[in-house]
Amino acid sequence: MQRLAFSITTEMAQAQKQMQTQIDGLKTEISQKNAQISEFQDTFEEICLSDKTSPAQACIINSSDKNNLKLYVANSAKALVPPEIQTFDAQIRDGKRILCELTVTKNAQNYTAAPKNTTKNFNSDVLSAGARVYFVIPEPEVQKK
Repeated sequence: MQRLAFSITTEMAQAQKQMQTQIDGLKTEISQKNAQISEFQDTFEEICLSDKTSPAQACIINSSDKNNLKLYVANSAKALVPPEIQTFDAQIRDGKRILCELTVTKNAQNYTAAPKNTTKNFNSDVLSAGARVYFVIPEPEVQKK
């Protein structure tokens, strides 16, 4: 019985050591992925703020589904959207010229966009990853006294 108990204890110790090695490897991988995510966020932030005279509030990060564009929202723009607003308008512009109008949907911290009705001249290439998006937030109604 002592040999059996020793054998079981040894096997458990080896299994625990293997699991700890796997856990350490996963922790390292998570740390690397978090650093990569941080770099992506920095890059998207730079894209949004690249035009100093007219910084964008967001940029497209995934355009594989042109009717469900994934957006990155700049840190400075997150407070612009009142919590009670779930959908609002936005635009992709070239200077003052509007290239595309969008409807943005906010779901918790995730933002997606879809193009509004477009003209037959519409060029869907403007809906590519990296395109800067400008929010059109309605002004809050002034309370009457």
